[in-house]
Amino acid sequence: MKKLNFAPTVIAIDAAYVNRLTASLKEFSEKIDFNAKEKGDIVKYVRCILFDAKFPYVPNNQVQVIFTYDKDSELLPDLTPSSLSTELNGVACCDAGYEFLFSSVPTEDLISPEGLFLDLLDILLESKDITQLIVVGDNDVYPESIHQKLVDYIFDINSEKKDIVRMLSKSSAVELPYRWDSALLPIMATMDNTERY
Repeated sequence: MKKLNFAPTVIAIDAAYVNRLTASLKEFSEKIDFNAKEKGDIVKYVRCILFDAKFPYVPNNQVQVIFTYDKDSELLPDLTPSSLSTELNGVACCDAGYEFLFSSVPTEDLISPEGLFLDLLDILLESKDITQLIVVGDNDVYPESIHQKLVDYIFDINSEKKDIVRMLSKSSAVELPYRWDSALLPIMATMDNTERY
């Protein structure tokens, strides 16, 4: 089997979850006095995620961004570029001194979106290339599965430790063995029409 190579810093994102976050924000924007853009910039979104993770150092200033998606989430309708299969797969761009490398992995009806993201998470956790990992999994559909994989990895005495940040929909009621930050704030910063974030 061919070895998969990764950048030292990786952001793994479930596209369906991001679509629901952006749709909910736009739906409730009037109630929370939020002036939402028609479309937000995908590069700004991943940059905000990276900044919120507060890594002290990003090796080579290179960040690999991996989306998982199914046929219902192949497009990011509230972000641009929006096509995961054509515009955000195998492309790179530079922003704020960082190089973002985009790739997208479809389910292709062979596996559930949950199964695909969790399989990807296994691969990323096992990779010796990766030292810093940001996890943007679906906190509505399979939050406990993500949590358990991260816990199993962290407490495995044989695993090579990574700096892991999980983006959560809401603050945790219990102390977690990994760092976490808000999944909503990067979306708000990206979609804000007043640029106050």
